[in-house]
Amino acid sequence: MTEFDDPQIQNEIWWNLRHSLDPLAIEFGEEIVSAYIDNKFVKTAYDLRLRLSTEGILMPIVKLRDWIRLKPREYIITAYNNVLYHEIIADEQPISAEYMFEKLEAVVRNHYGEILNVDLIKDLTDYLRTNHSALIDGIVPEKVPYGQILTVCRALLERGNSMKYFPKIIEGLGETARLGTFSSDAEIITYVAKLIERQENKWVRLNNQTR
Repeated sequence: MTEFDDPQIQNEIWWNLRHSLDPLAIEFGEEIVSAYIDNKFVKTAYDLRLRLSTEGILMPIVKLRDWIRLKPREYIITAYNNVLYHEIIADEQPISAEYMFEKLEAVVRNHYGEILNVDLIKDLTDYLRTNHSALIDGIVPEKVPYGQILTVCRALLERGNSMKYFPKIIEGLGETARLGTFSSDAEIITYVAKLIERQENKWVRLNNQTR
């Protein structure tokens, strides 16, 4: 793998490759580093993860790192190296991890389709298997691949739907696989959307109110 067959060099190469495209990261300038040194942010991250889970959102591990190319009080929130949020904290404003995690919460909710990946879909599906095995066994991934679930979930999120209905999404995809009459992702998305986008659906009501 390397010219010198050095295990340390190989480990560094693998580390760089593993972290080259993190699904979620907060990167910050040097003055912000102190906000994360004492690890108090861990409880904040846990509370955020818990809140999001009540909405069906599984948040990936958040990578934290300083970046010398950012200004001292500047930070960005990224998904796969795409900047989803950017801010330079004003000089008169205190720097805290709690403040940045508030921004992270909004980013995850508003951009979950960009953060969602196949690994998260598999984790959500594996959890469903433990409590709703009839939805999953013999269906995912045998008849409905994880990549197809990801495509449909992203499309439904763009339409204003919630991951709270993930079991219903899987049920709909299983039905489309059984029928075998759909020739495109667009047709499948339309079919599954009809199952959850009913007027009495609270997410539909909320989205209609904000339009």
